[in-house]
Amino acid sequence: EGTLFWVMNFTKTMMGRRMLIDWMKKPQLKKSNIYSINPFQFFRDIESRLDAVQELITGVLEEMTSDFKKLPDLERAICRVYYKKCTVFEFIVMVKAFQKYLFEFFFKIMKS
Repeated sequence: EGTLFWVMNFTKTMMGRRMLIDWMKKPQLKKSNIYSINPFQFFRDIESRLDAVQELITGVLEEMTSDFKKLPDLERAICRVYYKKCTVFEFIVMVKAFQKYLFEFFFKIMKS
C-alpha cells in the first residue's frame, strides 16, 4: 500500500497487471518527431486518445470486462507452449479460450 503501483492498479487480470508493471518500469520517453514539426499535433493526439478512451469506457469495455475475468491467463499459457512446458490439457484450454472469447471480442469491437 502507498505505492504508485498500488494507486494505479485497477487491472482485472494477471495479464493486465504485468502490462502495467512493464509500462511503469519502461515508460515511453521519446517524443515523436511529428511533435517537433507541428506542436499542435500533440494536442490533437491527446484529444483523439481521450475520445477513444471515452468510447471504450461507455461502450465496449463495460461489456468485455466480465469476459476478460473468465479468460485463463493466456500470456502465461503461451509462454508455457513456447518453452515446451505445456500439458495437453493446458493447450486445449488455451485453444478453446481463444476460440470462444477472442473471436467474440473481435466481433463486439467490429460492431461498435
